[in-house]
Amino acid sequence: FWPRTTVAMEGTRYLGEIKSFRGSFGWISSSAVVTDRDIFVHKRDINAVPLAGLSVEFRLARDPKGNPKAEDVVVKSDDVKRAESSRPAAVDVSSDAAPVRRASLLLRRKDDILVCQEDKKGQLQWSDLGGKVEVGETALDCALREFQEEAGGFLPEESIKLLQELLRGSGCSPEVVKLSAGNACAYFQLDCDGVDGLDPIDLPEPNASGVLQLRWLPHSHPELLDKERARWPLIRVLTSLFGRSRGRDESGTVVRRDNASRSRSRSPRVTVTKRAVEASV
Repeated sequence: FWPRTTVAMEGTRYLGEIKSFRGSFGWISSSAVVTDRDIFVHKRDINAVPLAGLSVEFRLARDPKGNPKAEDVVVKSDDVKRAESSRPAAVDVSSDAAPVRRASLLLRRKDDILVCQEDKKGQLQWSDLGGKVEVGETALDCALREFQEEAGGFLPEESIKLLQELLRGSGCSPEVVKLSAGNACAYFQLDCDGVDGLDPIDLPEPNASGVLQLRWLPHSHPELLDKERARWPLIRVLTSLFGRSRGRDESGTVVRRDNASRSRSRSPRVTVTKRAVEASV
């Protein structure tokens, strides 16, 4: 017996459907639960890969603010195989084969790139706009989600959504860079030269994702290639893209070495022009 009444009772199990899922969080809709918003769910409370459209059974609960949330979510048996078969496939990178576990955006303005600064165990470090690919997420979904989270508060929401829409519609393939034997990063390039609305503002405190600041810096900026001041994924991507690595000369001075002659594949960049921006409005 399943409740069909519109009077939702906390602790009661209901039938519903996963409406959407982004990263670690998603929402469930249920005709048996009438609220002014969909029912929140965290991926840790689901027994299979969360995909939009899956039929589920869940226990209704409330968060501290009284909003509905789903717990002990079980995907119906008919949909479990479909969910499990939809895990992100590893991306083969020719001779540098490694599963893609990280994705990021690389926004460019001529020689400048957009980076964020975070506090990593008391050390301020520059990082790319990216992060870990969650279960059930594509590399592009991950890159766009991380961009929204890390740029949130520093850039206008309209600018963030515009770039997300343009990239989704571009069909651009990412460049995949090996970070380690079992990890690779897929990054999507966007040429944003001449586009307004992408100048970050300063915030009095870190944003919701813990980002301290967002800055346009020259890709040759020494701090971006310094392992003490920049995170390894950013250093690796810049080295792959611009062919620069760091070393020390005989006196011990840190120097950059040009590896531009090294053969590398290149994926096309998405060029965000004013015409494209106007056409999307």
